[in-house]
Amino acid sequence: MPPAPTSLPCDASVARREFLDGKDVPAGVVSDLIVRSWQRAARAGVRPEQRMLFSDVVTHSEVRRSEEENRTLIELAGADMEVLAGAFPSQQWIVLCTNAEGVIVSSHGRLGAGPGGPSPLQHGRRICENGIGTNAPGCLLAEGGSAVEIRRGEHFLHELVDVVCAAAPIYDCHDRLIGVLDITGFGVDLPAYAVSHVRAAATSIGNRTFERLPGCCIVRLHHDRRMLHTPAEGIVAVSADGVIVAANHTARDMLRLGNAEIGAIDIGSVFAEGMHGRAGAMQSVVRTVAGGRLHVSASETDRPRARARDSAPRTDDTGPLAGHLIADATLARAFDKASMAINAQVPVILLGETGTGKTMLARALHEASRPDGNFVSINCSAIPEGLAEAELFGYADGAFTGSRRGGSAGKIEQANHGTLFLDEIGDMPLALQTRLLSVLQERCVTRVGATKAIPVDLSVICATHRSLPELVHQGAFREDLYFRINGMSIRVPALRDRTDLPELIMTMLQTLARGRRKALDADVMALLMSHSWPGNVRELHQVLRTAVALSGLGEEIRREHLDESWLDAATRATVADLLPAAGQPMLLAQAQNELIQRTLDELSGNRSEAARALGISRATLYRKMARAKIR
Repeated sequence: MPPAPTSLPCDASVARREFLDGKDVPAGVVSDLIVRSWQRAARAGVRPEQRMLFSDVVTHSEVRRSEEENRTLIELAGADMEVLAGAFPSQQWIVLCTNAEGVIVSSHGRLGAGPGGPSPLQHGRRICENGIGTNAPGCLLAEGGSAVEIRRGEHFLHELVDVVCAAAPIYDCHDRLIGVLDITGFGVDLPAYAVSHVRAAATSIGNRTFERLPGCCIVRLHHDRRMLHTPAEGIVAVSADGVIVAANHTARDMLRLGNAEIGAIDIGSVFAEGMHGRAGAMQSVVRTVAGGRLHVSASETDRPRARARDSAPRTDDTGPLAGHLIADATLARAFDKASMAINAQVPVILLGETGTGKTMLARALHEASRPDGNFVSINCSAIPEGLAEAELFGYADGAFTGSRRGGSAGKIEQANHGTLFLDEIGDMPLALQTRLLSVLQERCVTRVGATKAIPVDLSVICATHRSLPELVHQGAFREDLYFRINGMSIRVPALRDRTDLPELIMTMLQTLARGRRKALDADVMALLMSHSWPGNVRELHQVLRTAVALSGLGEEIRREHLDESWLDAATRATVADLLPAAGQPMLLAQAQNELIQRTLDELSGNRSEAARALGISRATLYRKMARAKIR
């Protein structure tokens, strides 16, 4: 059994002083867990007088990278962190979530932050014991267990003697540690209910991972019907052929399942009656083969589709593709085909202009095929040439001067059991293309300076705005690699060609508004629809983000809320686009306007139908309507 949360007396600072003086810690003053943590911190070279909290400021790019790499965990934890923060509403508390390496990926509150200053517990900060000494998340990662409390003087650093914290681990549906949930307070006492609240929230987060298993039946069970759909419930995931593929700790205890039985036994073999095969035929109360009586509830999970296709927009704003969606029929059909290809381990190439959303589409394909694996993205045009080989393939211990002791796994190795996304593949140097081809053919990677090949199982998605056949013709891209990665191609349309532009604009606007009511007035909407969007989705994101910020607390976004430089450029481009071509008689333009007006009248003003009837895109129709002042 894991150790129970520590409950420690108030004179821990005295015990710590004895420890730092090289004396024996008096028995019963602090727990052995705390002493072992102090010992680890001391061995790591941490000095109690060090000022560590504000000494290692994380850059904005590091924060963004961390949030991108841990997007799934952030989404899973968001709702439960908000509930937990509601139980500790004081400004002296912060709720934070770290990944399995101790890096803070999400938080509620700004503990210890001065006005406008950085928080000592900012996103991207690593809070393991070898960095800031004894703390609840770091101690939990080092020791394991169900929960850890650290109070005031039990911390190793002097500057943390007024801090209290409690942490609990987050395990996914396959019983893998994916993070730690923590509540930290400054200048307050740790209430008796803190650990139970944190542990319940961490369990709830872990239970959410079951909902992301593709094509499974999720069975919830408990001896008490009132405990269903709470963190106390047992959860079992059942595959299409009735096999138990995952179960949380509670369910394993209730059904007496061992690790070896997960993925090997049928759901019907653990119940004496009431459930056989898929759970559609189950009763509300079942009996186990051991004689137990359980209340059950079951639901089907859908195969994960692009988050872009969800009915509700995303609630985070971590990049230019936040709030993206795929309502364009052509792109949606292409995505469905690509999902089938990726699930069959067929590599996919995404083609299109810069900024059209290829990275978003790649992540959506990953979540539709391997949602439990890592999504590792590599920008082939941005890797420093001298580090490219080590970055991609990793390196062995002592491979070169300054290398990390013990070596390091490369991006390809990190993508094992997940998806490798090679962005701007057309810019990859020829020397790396040769090694990449070998990896894709052999399904093994060899680190720089090593001889042992490491097997890798991964899906491959590439993206480029360049013509790979033309690069092959020029000798700048290997023909054999091109045929290896080109299992299926998807052309991602430019924003000006998308048929779902109005829906995309409104979805992105609501996401950026973060729950506030925001609307575009008719003039702004017409301008956005008539713009040619040379920067594609990235440009749209920046325009709307600025508009939301400049509109403040107001609900309506008007022209004065748009960036002036963008507005001037967009207006000039729209006017130039709307002028008749050289030599075009004005009579022809007038005839076109009359045709548009007549078509709109016949279709009761339905612009989508009118665009289809006229054989032009909706964006082109908006531009022509704006020029002719057709309403």
